[in-house]
Amino acid sequence: MYTAVLMTHSLLRWLVLASVAARVAIAGQGLATGRETAQPLDRRGSLVALILADTQMLLGLLLWGVLSPVVSQARSDMGAAMKDGVLRWPLVEHPTMMILALVAVHVGQVMTKRGAKHASVLGVYGIALLVLLVGSFRHG
Repeated sequence: MYTAVLMTHSLLRWLVLASVAARVAIAGQGLATGRETAQPLDRRGSLVALILADTQMLLGLLLWGVLSPVVSQARSDMGAAMKDGVLRWPLVEHPTMMILALVAVHVGQVMTKRGAKHASVLGVYGIALLVLLVGSFRHG
């Protein structure tokens, strides 16, 4: 079960990144063209990004809380895990970044739904995309 959930989580990452990148592109296009906000494409796109991000978070929480042997090993000695970047990344760094990105995606969806200006929506989804990119790939 661990392998299946991990593979699904790993593959879904690309859909989340693509959907948030699409939100950035659509908001950027809306800003450049002066198109009205909260068009059906905007609302549907932000909902798709939200659903994908929420699903990804649920899979990640399942891995983090129950299934991952790496996280279980890291939790067994938190002091040592915090000194070891390989163990610290899945235990603390990756989940923290992904929670921040999820919050940004939720804020972006609410802003889109309420018809916020494209510049604001672009900023929020841009932050979400940046955090997703930094937090999705292990560094070092």
